[in-house]
Amino acid sequence: MTRDDASPPIVLAAGPWRIEFFQAGDRFRHRLCVGDQCIAETIDDDGGDPAWPPSPPIQQLSKEPIGSGEAILGVGGAGTGHWSLSVSQVMDAQQNSVALNIEWACRTTEAPQYLGTRYRILVDHGDDRWVPQWPRAAGGTRVWSGTDEHGRNGEHGFEPELQSQQPGQQTVCWSYHFGDSPA
Repeated sequence: MTRDDASPPIVLAAGPWRIEFFQAGDRFRHRLCVGDQCIAETIDDDGGDPAWPPSPPIQQLSKEPIGSGEAILGVGGAGTGHWSLSVSQVMDAQQNSVALNIEWACRTTEAPQYLGTRYRILVDHGDDRWVPQWPRAAGGTRVWSGTDEHGRNGEHGFEPELQSQQPGQQTVCWSYHFGDSPA
């Protein structure tokens, strides 16, 4: 589903944890929120190579019933990359925990210049009450915050740990959890 800029956001929540997707030009951007406070928003254009954007270029998005919950599924492309997204609700009644599981993949025919998801921090990064709210990387995903080796400041990002620089068809995946506990 593609939407115009005036459309309401596509939202998925698990307890107080919420992800909101909204149309921005030909792509969907998203925010991560806790209760009424949005704490981070994707960075989709940093003036770099449009074939390898700072966050995946999701162009089609849908909210679907999955089992007893819901999921947001998306696809998009830029350059030789074809991206996919799955956001699902994770609930563990025994642990009394809820989370959103955010999974990305990029299928490409050339060595990627950059893959990952970058967020602009919307709250005071030094405010300790938000520290436990930041998403946690799943296995195979590298996380950074604040200023990274590229001098980016006031950002939080997730990147695949293993990015092949070899030409040829490959699929690279990364994921993270936003909520009470990792899935």
